[in-house]
Amino acid sequence: MGDVTLHIALIGPRRAGKSTVGPRLANRMGLPSRDVDDAIVSRCGGPLGPWIAKNGWAAFRDMERDVLAAMIAGPRSVISTGGGVVLHRGLHAAMRAACRIIYLRAHPDVLAVRAKCDPAPGDRPALVDASPSVDAHIVFADRDAAYRELCHEIVDADDELDRVVERAFAVSMQRR
Repeated sequence: MGDVTLHIALIGPRRAGKSTVGPRLANRMGLPSRDVDDAIVSRCGGPLGPWIAKNGWAAFRDMERDVLAAMIAGPRSVISTGGGVVLHRGLHAAMRAACRIIYLRAHPDVLAVRAKCDPAPGDRPALVDASPSVDAHIVFADRDAAYRELCHEIVDADDELDRVVERAFAVSMQRR
């Protein structure tokens, strides 16, 4: 059985399924679900797109870092991180000590298809000035190695949701 004192932290790029898998995994484990992006939206008072346009990516990343640090310091939960978690290198040691980190790894083509199906694409502006497909490929190429380095386990997030949740549950229950 897994370490019952550790958070479960889901990492991965935008649209890998962290915010969808997180609550289901938390329910399966009997833990609360916490979502970094949801907490940031609450702090911003609305969609992120306009807030980032006004305040900039650096301010967003600072808030993302602060929200994640507070969640790590809080009660045990399943934490759906923001896609930029790998950019906060100063938090990596604390995350690895306090969390079992699962990388939900999805192929960039799958991420691009999910981007095209996003009901509110303006809520999350592109990370690079490109189409959703190009954005997904560039970000994946830029961050995949960093996600791999940070995580304890990798779960294929290209599969159907129930299978992804089951795999995440299985690796959550393993000892580190």
